[in-house]
Amino acid sequence: MSDLLVLMAQSAIIIGVAMLLGLRIATGVGGLLLIFVTFAFFGLAWFGLSLALGLKTKNAETLSAVSNIIALPLMFISSGLFPTSIMPLWARTVSDYNPLSYVANVTRGLVEGGLTWSTFASAYAVIGLIAIVTFGATLYLFRKVVS
Repeated sequence: MSDLLVLMAQSAIIIGVAMLLGLRIATGVGGLLLIFVTFAFFGLAWFGLSLALGLKTKNAETLSAVSNIIALPLMFISSGLFPTSIMPLWARTVSDYNPLSYVANVTRGLVEGGLTWSTFASAYAVIGLIAIVTFGATLYLFRKVVS
Protein backbone atom coordinates (compact mmCIF):
# COMPACT_ATOMS: atom_id res chain seq x y z
CA MET A 1 0.00 0.00 0.00
CA SER A 2 2.95 2.33 0.56
CA ASP A 3 3.97 1.94 -3.08
CA LEU A 4 0.40 2.77 -4.11
CA LEU A 5 0.48 5.92 -1.98
CA VAL A 6 3.76 6.99 -3.62
CA LEU A 7 2.31 6.29 -7.08
CA MET A 8 -0.80 8.37 -6.35
CA ALA A 9 1.30 11.24 -4.97
CA GLN A 10 3.57 11.19 -8.04
CA SER A 11 0.55 11.07 -10.35
CA ALA A 12 -1.10 13.96 -8.53
CA ILE A 13 2.04 16.08 -8.84
CA ILE A 14 2.45 15.36 -12.56
CA ILE A 15 -1.22 15.96 -13.36
CA GLY A 16 -1.27 19.07 -11.14
CA VAL A 17 1.73 20.57 -12.93
CA ALA A 18 0.21 19.68 -16.31
CA MET A 19 -3.01 21.44 -15.29
CA LEU A 20 -1.05 24.50 -14.21
CA LEU A 21 0.54 24.46 -17.67
CA GLY A 22 -2.86 24.37 -19.36
CA LEU A 23 -4.06 20.77 -19.39
CA ARG A 24 -7.84 20.56 -19.36
CA ILE A 25 -9.50 17.21 -18.77
CA ALA A 26 -12.49 17.09 -21.10
CA THR A 27 -14.33 14.56 -18.92
CA GLY A 28 -14.09 16.78 -15.83
CA VAL A 29 -13.63 15.71 -12.24
CA GLY A 30 -15.13 12.28 -12.91
CA GLY A 31 -12.58 11.69 -15.65
CA LEU A 32 -9.77 12.85 -13.38
CA LEU A 33 -10.88 10.41 -10.69
CA LEU A 34 -11.08 7.60 -13.24
CA ILE A 35 -7.52 8.43 -14.36
CA PHE A 36 -6.35 7.97 -10.77
CA VAL A 37 -8.34 4.72 -10.45
CA THR A 38 -6.75 3.44 -13.67
CA PHE A 39 -3.27 4.35 -12.45
CA ALA A 40 -3.93 2.70 -9.07
CA PHE A 41 -5.30 -0.46 -10.68
CA PHE A 42 -2.32 -0.76 -13.02
CA GLY A 43 0.06 0.11 -10.18
CA LEU A 44 -1.30 -2.72 -8.07
CA ALA A 45 -0.90 -5.15 -10.95
CA TRP A 46 2.67 -3.95 -11.54
CA PHE A 47 3.51 -4.09 -7.83
CA GLY A 48 2.42 -7.74 -7.87
CA LEU A 49 5.16 -8.40 -10.41
CA SER A 50 7.71 -6.57 -8.27
CA LEU A 51 6.67 -8.51 -5.18
CA ALA A 52 6.94 -11.82 -7.02
CA LEU A 53 10.37 -10.94 -8.40
CA GLY A 54 11.51 -9.79 -4.96
CA LEU A 55 10.37 -13.04 -3.35
CA LYS A 56 12.07 -15.07 -6.08
CA THR A 57 15.39 -13.21 -6.19
CA LYS A 58 15.63 -12.11 -2.52
CA ASN A 59 17.98 -9.36 -3.69
CA ALA A 60 17.09 -5.66 -4.02
CA GLU A 61 19.71 -4.98 -6.69
CA THR A 62 18.54 -7.85 -8.86
CA LEU A 63 14.93 -6.78 -8.43
CA SER A 64 15.79 -3.23 -9.49
CA ALA A 65 17.75 -4.38 -12.52
CA VAL A 66 15.09 -6.84 -13.70
CA SER A 67 12.32 -4.29 -13.13
CA ASN A 68 14.14 -1.72 -15.25
CA ILE A 69 14.87 -4.28 -17.97
CA ILE A 70 11.12 -4.95 -18.15
CA ALA A 71 9.73 -1.45 -17.53
CA LEU A 72 11.89 0.71 -19.76
CA PRO A 73 11.29 -1.14 -23.04
CA LEU A 74 7.58 -1.36 -22.22
CA MET A 75 7.48 2.39 -21.64
CA PHE A 76 9.29 3.29 -24.85
CA ILE A 77 7.34 0.84 -26.99
CA SER A 78 3.92 2.05 -25.87
CA SER A 79 1.46 4.60 -27.16
CA GLY A 80 2.18 6.73 -24.08
CA LEU A 81 5.29 8.52 -25.31
CA PHE A 82 5.05 8.42 -29.09
CA PRO A 83 2.22 8.22 -31.58
CA THR A 84 2.10 4.70 -32.93
CA SER A 85 1.85 6.12 -36.46
CA ILE A 86 5.57 7.02 -36.39
CA MET A 87 6.68 3.63 -35.06
CA PRO A 88 8.07 0.88 -37.26
CA LEU A 89 5.59 -1.92 -37.86
CA TRP A 90 7.21 -4.29 -35.34
CA ALA A 91 7.08 -1.60 -32.60
CA ARG A 92 3.46 -0.77 -33.47
CA THR A 93 2.58 -4.44 -33.13
CA VAL A 94 4.30 -4.67 -29.74
CA SER A 95 2.60 -1.43 -28.67
CA ASP A 96 -0.81 -2.86 -29.57
CA TYR A 97 -0.30 -5.59 -26.94
CA ASN A 98 1.67 -3.52 -24.42
CA PRO A 99 -0.16 -3.08 -21.10
CA LEU A 100 1.16 0.47 -20.76
CA SER A 101 -0.48 1.35 -24.08
CA TYR A 102 -3.82 0.28 -22.64
CA VAL A 103 -3.33 2.61 -19.66
CA ALA A 104 -2.16 5.45 -21.94
CA ASN A 105 -5.14 5.00 -24.26
CA VAL A 106 -7.63 5.18 -21.38
CA THR A 107 -5.90 8.24 -19.95
CA ARG A 108 -5.74 9.95 -23.34
CA GLY A 109 -9.41 9.19 -23.96
CA LEU A 110 -10.38 10.68 -20.60
CA VAL A 111 -8.27 13.80 -21.15
CA GLU A 112 -9.46 14.38 -24.71
CA GLY A 113 -13.03 13.22 -24.11
CA GLY A 114 -13.02 10.44 -26.67
CA LEU A 115 -12.90 7.37 -24.43
CA THR A 116 -14.87 4.49 -25.88
CA TRP A 117 -16.33 1.63 -23.92
CA SER A 118 -14.20 -0.89 -25.82
CA THR A 119 -10.97 0.96 -24.96
CA PHE A 120 -11.97 1.13 -21.31
CA ALA A 121 -13.15 -2.49 -21.07
CA SER A 122 -10.12 -3.92 -22.86
CA ALA A 123 -7.72 -1.92 -20.68
CA TYR A 124 -9.35 -3.04 -17.47
CA ALA A 125 -9.51 -6.65 -18.68
CA VAL A 126 -5.78 -6.63 -19.50
CA ILE A 127 -4.86 -4.93 -16.22
CA GLY A 128 -7.09 -7.34 -14.30
CA LEU A 129 -5.46 -10.34 -15.98
CA ILE A 130 -2.01 -8.99 -15.13
CA ALA A 131 -3.10 -8.45 -11.52
CA ILE A 132 -4.44 -12.00 -11.24
CA VAL A 133 -1.24 -13.48 -12.67
CA THR A 134 1.19 -11.30 -10.68
CA PHE A 135 -0.61 -11.63 -7.35
CA GLY A 136 -1.12 -15.35 -7.95
CA ALA A 137 2.63 -15.69 -8.45
CA THR A 138 3.27 -13.53 -5.38
CA LEU A 139 1.00 -15.64 -3.18
CA TYR A 140 2.55 -18.86 -4.49
CA LEU A 141 6.10 -17.61 -3.84
CA PHE A 142 5.15 -16.17 -0.45
CA ARG A 143 3.77 -19.54 0.66
CA LYS A 144 7.00 -21.22 -0.48
CA VAL A 145 9.11 -18.69 1.44
CA VAL A 146 7.20 -18.99 4.73
CA SER A 147 6.86 -22.77 4.70
